[in-house]
Amino acid sequence: MAVGTADRNVVIFNLQNPQAEFKRIVSPLKFQTRCIAAFPDQQGFLVGSIEGRVGVHHVDDSNQS
Repeated sequence: MAVGTADRNVVIFNLQNPQAEFKRIVSPLKFQTRCIAAFPDQQGFLVGSIEGRVGVHHVDDSNQS
């Protein structure tokens, strides 16, 4: 599960252990997060901002191109 916070962080939770954060990432976008959508294979997510831009982020950094 990916959650966007007011301070432009994206917090990733593993639902098998939801009490602990799996990973915390600073949004690649400059403005406040408006929406988040996870990849069907759970390897990353898209984050949309109030300015209308979309950022693609892989949870495992080795998958980024």
